[in-house]
Amino acid sequence: MGSLFDWSSTASSNTTVDGINVNTGMPVSNVDNAIRSLMALIRQSFSATLQNFLSGASALGISSGGTGSTTAADARTALGLGSVATESTVPVAKGGTGATTAAAALDAIGALGIVAFSLGSPGYIKFNLPGTTDTFMIAWGVATVGQDSSLTVTYPVAFTSFSIPAVSAMNKVNASANENTGYISGTATTSGFQIYNSENNTYAIPWIAVGV
Repeated sequence: MGSLFDWSSTASSNTTVDGINVNTGMPVSNVDNAIRSLMALIRQSFSATLQNFLSGASALGISSGGTGSTTAADARTALGLGSVATESTVPVAKGGTGATTAAAALDAIGALGIVAFSLGSPGYIKFNLPGTTDTFMIAWGVATVGQDSSLTVTYPVAFTSFSIPAVSAMNKVNASANENTGYISGTATTSGFQIYNSENNTYAIPWIAVGV
């Protein structure tokens, strides 16, 4: 049996199919025989690799738009995505970073990204620092401090190494400097700091802190 790749790209030059005469004036039975032979030639001419692909596609249900799987786990496996526990891991060969977490993926491409946050009051936003295990964080809130007293502010999430807080100072008009209120008393720690209010009234004092 020949091959369909032996045929000419010029239609009029093709006069036989696997030795069967298909010229004008041929017997009608030659049409039936030529079609049967043509089907066999096409099937034979496809490479084993393509045949395997088509067989695999049929097994996966690709022809009907699915994967042929009965469970989500089977579907992920059929599509090469792995299990739920590992489907976030996309190797470099597949266009990914090989990372298993968002933080690791950001680190792999040297990008700064948000790894945790809470947008309430108090709140915070934590960023990864590429190439390190550290994070940069911004925290904020409002502290209500009574007159002539101090209040310990506790961050919503502790910093890892250090914090640098700042407060919104409140000035009393025509008052002496020692009556200004809303300033940090003592040294800030990774977990918080103190705000002192030397005024004779209670104030709600906004604060913000940055650090690693």
